[in-house]
Amino acid sequence: CKKYFEHNFKRKMFFIKNFEKHVGVNRVVGSLWSYRCAYQHIEKFLNEKYKLTDIPFTALDRSFVEKYDIHLRTDCHLSLGTIVNLTTSLKTVIKEAIADGILTFNPFWGYETERPKRELKYLTEQELNLLMTTPLNNARLYIVRDLFLFSCYTGISYGDMCTLTRNNMVKDENGTLWIHTSRKMPQVVVIHVGKIIWNVWRN
Repeated sequence: CKKYFEHNFKRKMFFIKNFEKHVGVNRVVGSLWSYRCAYQHIEKFLNEKYKLTDIPFTALDRSFVEKYDIHLRTDCHLSLGTIVNLTTSLKTVIKEAIADGILTFNPFWGYETERPKRELKYLTEQELNLLMTTPLNNARLYIVRDLFLFSCYTGISYGDMCTLTRNNMVKDENGTLWIHTSRKMPQVVVIHVGKIIWNVWRN
């Protein structure tokens, strides 16, 4: 797998380098980090289980995939969500290899990893009020708290918070303040507490 990355880089088909070019266009930096992380785990797996630094794609089969899954669970002690992300990244690279004619079969055929049950976590109104009124001991924590509360009262994700600017804040004809982002997701209305925080920090 490693050779696929490196060898195809020399032929301008290097998966991660090619992905980097799309960051900010139709890919996000978080996905790039995911592929780099997946690469590191594959490298570690090959070294620990096979004493190899590389393996040809033609040597990959269902057994390899299942051993990799067990390695992530038992040796790395990773959560189900992380295992899903890592195996999905590997599956994507393998699909690229199939598309390029390097592989004629899919080693993931019939493989399904267990997916974690989503647990919805939330703060109660009492907990939010306690968070808003608790004195803090330095200015940085006040900023962190305001950012967290802004996300609570708007539903905006951490990733969108990191790139939020004035241009994302739009008022409609009724004077309602909305957050518009470039991602394919519903636009977010800013309710009262979120407006107060935005007015404090918008400059």
